[in-house]
Amino acid sequence: FSVTIGVIILIVVTILRWIEHLSQLGRLGETSGRVEKSALETIRQRVEHPTLGGRRLENKDKIPEDTTTIFCDIIGYVRHIDVGALQQCAKYHDAEIGVMVLPGEFVHPAKPKAWFKGKYSEEAKSAIVASITLGDERSFSQDPRFGLMVLAEIASRALSPAVNDHGTAIDILNRSIRILIHWKDYKIDEIEDKLLYPNVWIPELNLGDLFDDIFLPIGRDGAGMIEVQLRLQIVLAALADNSPAVFGSEVSRHLKLIQQRAEHALVLDGEKQLLQPIYNRLTK
Repeated sequence: FSVTIGVIILIVVTILRWIEHLSQLGRLGETSGRVEKSALETIRQRVEHPTLGGRRLENKDKIPEDTTTIFCDIIGYVRHIDVGALQQCAKYHDAEIGVMVLPGEFVHPAKPKAWFKGKYSEEAKSAIVASITLGDERSFSQDPRFGLMVLAEIASRALSPAVNDHGTAIDILNRSIRILIHWKDYKIDEIEDKLLYPNVWIPELNLGDLFDDIFLPIGRDGAGMIEVQLRLQIVLAALADNSPAVFGSEVSRHLKLIQQRAEHALVLDGEKQLLQPIYNRLTK
């Protein structure tokens, strides 16, 4: 009898937990949390390996002399770069390979994907093309920008006139701090200590792009809401206060954009004045 009672209790508890899980599934907070988690994972990986374990390619749009440019016929987004496979290809052919696209970048047949320095062959080209996976949609893997863009889209939808939910936009801005704060540990000059693939050259991410992905849409769509503009300022100030050397320049740039939008979108002078203290403290 006691065993039966125990089984019944176990079943009831399991059912209640499953009901609780279903009640959370699909909620906006649940969705935002999943996106934040994915963005956190990828940005931590990129901080650990700024160029995915390869050497730093300073200008991904410049093709060095005495190299062969690699194209492909597929149109789509870069979903994944197998840098290990590129290293094997480079070592096998006693060559160097420079990747000219980043995960999340849109490519087409006229856009170079990579360059090859060494004894070129169709075999080498096939290996390089196979190592850079393309698809119709972007992937969170290796692409921190995509996670930030998805969060910004959630906030923009919330700020639309049909929804007018500034609370969700503020929540997304709070999440953006938890993601971007890890960039303060980004140090490209230490890359030699973490060099895994010395024959492969990879571009690094640009902090300004990360800022634009998350803050530009929210700043634009929430320009007429003082609550959103204040929280945006607070978030930017928090980043600058945690690491002025890393974030200071981009924070100053976005604070100036906030100020310009406020002049056009906010009606009350009193609301505009609320934005002045942080602006005056952090802009250069």
